[in-house]
Amino acid sequence: MNLTYAKWLHLPIKQIKEPRKLLNVNGMENKSRELKYYTNLQVQMGTNHMKLHFYLTELGKQKAILGYP
Repeated sequence: MNLTYAKWLHLPIKQIKEPRKLLNVNGMENKSRELKYYTNLQVQMGTNHMKLHFYLTELGKQKAILGYP
């Protein structure tokens, strides 16, 4: 999720204890270079509710990039 967007939404932003190297979807290094922040959000899929970990960084014009393993 875009860090700027998370701040605009006033989400609780937490710092990762050990930052990780960050790559973009295309494999190039992200301009932020490291993943340093995250937030936890309650998500609903159908009738299932769960709390998910969302990593935060600068994504340019994108507000979020969602993936599901």
